[in-house]
Amino acid sequence: MLRRTTKDGEQEGRKSWAQMTYNLEQIVSEHVNIVWYNE
Repeated sequence: MLRRTTKDGEQEGRKSWAQMTYNLEQIVSEHVNIVWYNE
């Protein structure tokens, strides 16, 4: 039970980290586009 919970927690952690990284890339990409258009 404990091992299974840990495994699920690790998978959830990887998922949320991947989602955060993806969101960060989207924000940076949008910011770069805004800077590009402003110049």
